[in-house]
Amino acid sequence: MPSAEAPQVSRTGPSNPHKQLWRGVRYHAAGHRATVNQRMSIGTHIYHLAQPEDIRHLDDSEAYQAPSLATEGFIHCASAAQLPGVIQRYYANAHRLVLLTIDTAQLGNTLVMENTVGGEELFPHVYEAIATAAIVDRRKLEITALQSIAQSQEYLPT
Repeated sequence: MPSAEAPQVSRTGPSNPHKQLWRGVRYHAAGHRATVNQRMSIGTHIYHLAQPEDIRHLDDSEAYQAPSLATEGFIHCASAAQLPGVIQRYYANAHRLVLLTIDTAQLGNTLVMENTVGGEELFPHVYEAIATAAIVDRRKLEITALQSIAQSQEYLPT
């Protein structure tokens, strides 16, 4: 049950209008909620896998907008521990991606830990375009690097 705390920010996403953001806590039908570091330690960085064509203008822009921001209302991200599973589930046939490393301290209340597909695992979702200053690293990943990360326990940046 949501707390009686007054909302600091209230938003609805285009794909799920009954979700509201309350002070960095996302409440949804399944009742799963978490503040950024309350239920899952994600550390100081989260990761986003982008298609090379989606970041081609990143150097000339103030912010990155993944296609999912327009279609789902947020940008999908993962923790270092989640990244191998994300690659296994969604990018098993990918040959080339770009891994963006994002500084969580620069995201504020736009970073929400939630599970939108059922289950218990919470994933970091960003509900605004990500300022390029928050993207602290980007790496081109070819098929061998993607396979290596997918087979690991956790992504360990080098």
